[in-house]
Amino acid sequence: MLLGTTCLTLHPTLSKGADAKRRELYRPQDIILFIIGGTTYEEARHVAQLNAQFAEGRGLSGSIGVSGNGMRDGGGQIGVGTRIVLGGTCVHNSKSYVPIFLSPLDRSLKES
Repeated sequence: MLLGTTCLTLHPTLSKGADAKRRELYRPQDIILFIIGGTTYEEARHVAQLNAQFAEGRGLSGSIGVSGNGMRDGGGQIGVGTRIVLGGTCVHNSKSYVPIFLSPLDRSLKES
C-alpha cells in the first residue's frame, strides 16, 4: 500500500475526485488499520513510531525503503506524509491476551 502499487480495481478506496478515478494505482495519505479480535499496546507503539517517522519526513528503511539502487521508492520517501490510524474491537493487555493462547492448550490437555 505504501509503495503505491495497490490496484484500485481490486481494493477500492474513497475517491479524491476525478484525478483519482483516472489513476490505476494510488498511494494513500491516510490508512485505517482495524484489527478484529483486538490490538495490543505493542502494535499501537509501532504505529505511533511509524507516524512519528513519517511526520519527520523520514520514509521507511530496510528492504522496501532502501534507495539508491534504482528502486521505485522515490529516494527513500515511502510513507512520508502518510498517517496510520490503529483501531480494533478491543485493546489487549496481558490479562486478556495470554488466555487466548492458553485456552486451546487447556482443551488439548483435557482431551489427552
